[in-house]
Formats: sequence, structure tokens, C-alpha cells
Amino acid sequence: IMSISQVVISTASTALRRKRKRKTIVLPAITRRKATVITMQNKLLLKTLFSALILLSLCACERQKCYSHYEHVDHDGWERGDTIFFKIPPVKEAGVYQIAVGVRSQLSYPYQTLVLNVHNTILPKTDSRRHSITCQIYDETGETDNGIAYTQHEFPLDTISLSQNDSIHIAVTHLMQQWQIHGISDIGISLTRR
Repeated sequence: IMSISQVVISTASTALRRKRKRKTIVLPAITRRKATVITMQNKLLLKTLFSALILLSLCACERQKCYSHYEHVDHDGWERGDTIFFKIPPVKEAGVYQIAVGVRSQLSYPYQTLVLNVHNTILPKTDSRRHSITCQIYDETGETDNGIAYTQHEFPLDTISLSQNDSIHIAVTHLMQQWQIHGISDIGISLTRR
């Protein structure tokens, strides 16, 4: 014959075993749900990354930068007579190309704009063009796009048709009223196939 205390202890231990059994039954179901959610999130992430990769590859096929180079401007200032030269090597493929001018300026540059004279000659054709371009360095409030010590801007200049093995010689001078300007650190040229 069992005493009442033994019955109570036996019932309590049976209830604990049942709870433990329930927990072991419930936990795998929760784990499976979490695994399903994580798998769905991974699939969505993979689809998004794959789509972005395809989009970037299509954009890369559309435009191809063939040349990009910056020349340093003297620390003592850029005088109006100082010419910066660029020699773009012969292009491998005929096509339509975009020439752009790059300007790296320091926050010490005192003007909102920079006016440049760009003279480009396509060789061997000796086709020459002269452009005057106004580059917006700061907005009306004197602010830049970012708050760092240097800013970099790129300005489209011209669209040209080149034959295979054509090269371009480019000369850049400034057309500012001041004879010598300070705060411009580099001038660059880029050529992009369209």
C-alpha cells in the first residue's frame, strides 16, 4: 500500500515527465518554423543579389570608361598661362565617346565656379575643337556636396565619334578673371564609350 505522500510524489514526477516530453515535442516544431523563415529570407536575399548583379552587368556593358587621369595643379596657384596636357592613347574600338572634365578642389577655393578652356585635337584626323566650360564647385550658399576638405566633381564636356586607333590630345587652361587662382588641386579628363 502506498502512502499519500508517495502518491503525490509519483504524480508530480509523472507530470514533470509529461512536461519534459511536451517540450521535446514542441521544440523541434519551433526550430522547423525558424529554419523555414530563415530559408525564405535567404532565398529572397539571393534573388535580390542576383537581380542587382544582372542590373550592374547590363549597366557595365552599356558604358565603358576607357580613360581617366588627373594632373596635379601647382600648390603655389594655377596661373592663366599654365596649361595642363592630357594624351589619351588610341582607342581600340570605333564608336561614340563622352569626354568629361574632372575638378578636385579644396575648401579654400574662393569662388563658386571655375571657368575652363578645353582644346581637344583628334589624331590622326587633326580635327580640333575648343570648349569653354563653367564648372559649378559650390552652390549659392557656398556649400559643397560633402563636408570634407577636398571635393571632386565631373562635368560632361563633349560627345565625339572616334574611329579605331584615334587618339586625343587635350589642353586645359583656366579663364578666371584672376591671373592666379588657389584651391584647385587637380584637373582630370575621362573618356567613356557610350
